[in-house]
Amino acid sequence: MAFFTLDPALQESLDQKTDPILIILEIADDSGSFIRLPGDALEKGLFHSYKDSLGGYCVLAKISFSDKNNLLAGLSGQNRCFRILFSSGDCGLFLQRFTLQANDKGFIRTRRGGETQIDVTLEDAPSRIKRLGPLRNWEEKQTLTDLVMSDKSLPESSLLHLIAARAGILSSEIDCSEVSLPLVYARLTGNPWEELCALASSCRALIEGGIDFKLLFSSSPYEEDQAPEEISTLSRDLFYQLSEEDAGELRSNSVRLKWNRPERLEEQVLWEYEEPPVVFDAGMSPSYPFLPAGDRPIQDESVPYEALFEVREEYKRLPVLWADQIQNQAAVEAELVFEADAGGSAGLSITDYRSESQKALLNLSCSQAGSLKNLSIQGRPIVMRAGTACYLSDEEDIALHGLKIRLGESRFFSDAPVTGEDNIIRSHPEDWVRQELSDGLKNRKRYRGKSELGLFYVKAGALCNLTDDDESVLCRVEDLLLDYHKSRGLECQITLLEETNG
Repeated sequence: MAFFTLDPALQESLDQKTDPILIILEIADDSGSFIRLPGDALEKGLFHSYKDSLGGYCVLAKISFSDKNNLLAGLSGQNRCFRILFSSGDCGLFLQRFTLQANDKGFIRTRRGGETQIDVTLEDAPSRIKRLGPLRNWEEKQTLTDLVMSDKSLPESSLLHLIAARAGILSSEIDCSEVSLPLVYARLTGNPWEELCALASSCRALIEGGIDFKLLFSSSPYEEDQAPEEISTLSRDLFYQLSEEDAGELRSNSVRLKWNRPERLEEQVLWEYEEPPVVFDAGMSPSYPFLPAGDRPIQDESVPYEALFEVREEYKRLPVLWADQIQNQAAVEAELVFEADAGGSAGLSITDYRSESQKALLNLSCSQAGSLKNLSIQGRPIVMRAGTACYLSDEEDIALHGLKIRLGESRFFSDAPVTGEDNIIRSHPEDWVRQELSDGLKNRKRYRGKSELGLFYVKAGALCNLTDDDESVLCRVEDLLLDYHKSRGLECQITLLEETNG
């Protein structure tokens, strides 16, 4: 991710450092065409692009503008699309900097004399997902299998696209890099913004809103055919005030990741009938007596009998999260073993059978007294390995500075091997922990700058070199605040976090 590219004539005007900044509003009408307001319409605007506490990048804006010519008369503001264009001086060229939508309050109109002033709050796609998520009822969970992290060519199996779909985001509204790390299972249970940020964390990717109101997912070290991230340049001379502080709260020397790891196992028995009463023979093999008028629950055809799937391992039984390749009724009946008291194997049959991902529903009909020796269902299960852990510490740094723990909070991890930045192959969680520890050991600075120049081309999340005559420091933009008042122009506040060791 880099800063916006400017037309040379616009860049030349900005380089003058004296030309006033002009902000133009374009507003979509009901047909989808855009109405451009006069250049002096915007009274004030606050545009905030920032890194959310969960790690994604969001944009919020509050603007106040006049509608002298009543161009917007009769239009409802709710969910209306705005394009925000920036220019400098009289160069006549514009940068379309933001594409935002009005929130649910729409236009707040105030009549003053003969003019109408409109106030509106605007948001990008991530901000909308973040705001609307807590207002939804997430009782309906979604279980997914056989996924990859991100793949725009296969949205039906891309976890990124499937999470976004729960927030109403279409595949065409997503632009993403390909991260083909496989996942056998994921269960979506809540706010899509939280789950999108968790996915971005596990992929070490950036998630943000695009200029065309798209959702962007990029810059993962695990993506296919990864190109080096572009680096922009920002001179210290552009700021009239620039403060520097230690970002010590980000330092850690021990990373501890615990998560619940789904695992797909080979095809095996997922359920077998074991309901008492039971009789054991001399070899302790069980058999289950059945009578034609018996009262076993599995014989009650008015209620389907639930055969809950589980995997048996030494000393424990694991519930099955999901199973496929489950035997059909014919296959189950072929392996049913029944010995009638009068002789023969006839007398017990399956009258109803339906399989689901975690259980089967069935009933048995008994026409002759006898003993059931075997009734089982096989399939290929996915189980959860709870409390899987990966820890990594730097003992030398702990001895020097004391223990500073970073707890891993993501949950979408693949079992696939990855090649790290050091060209060593590790599992995805192991490499993630190693990179988190590497970041935690960095002694980083945070820079906070203020400028009255037109730094509207700066982008939150972008990498840049903060330069002067003596040094260059690689930073990532954490926060950008563009504060515009017609009476005093534009003021920019930028927060940058150092990316390299100090």
